[in-house]
Amino acid sequence: RIWIDATTNSQGGFAILTRGLNGELKSNTTGKVILSATANLNTTSDGFGIQSEYINQDSYPSLGTISAMSDYSGTGNYVGIVGTSASKVYEANKPIFNGRMALKVIAKPGTNKTAATDYQESIYFVLVPRF
Repeated sequence: RIWIDATTNSQGGFAILTRGLNGELKSNTTGKVILSATANLNTTSDGFGIQSEYINQDSYPSLGTISAMSDYSGTGNYVGIVGTSASKVYEANKPIFNGRMALKVIAKPGTNKTAATDYQESIYFVLVPRF
């Protein structure tokens, strides 16, 4: 689980962008990779991505709400891509106080993947205030 806390006084709210260093989970010991994709992992042979699991923020008349983008707001094993290009995961429409979000990382290795404990990816998040 990846937790993100956000507060902004920006009148236009914010956008939270994500990107991966490689766009894949990679095992250095086996050399195998699991590519990231926007997909329903129940119907694909393999893949990995992130899914919004929790959103909360304080409520006041002058404050906004946080929402997950459709590719990341799925249920079950539907995930959004962690690609090498930036993708918007969350946005807020007004200032936010005590915003908190949680993302699940879900992976499905294919039958051609070798088991290993070192599949990894570096995932970056950037909060962009909108004035």
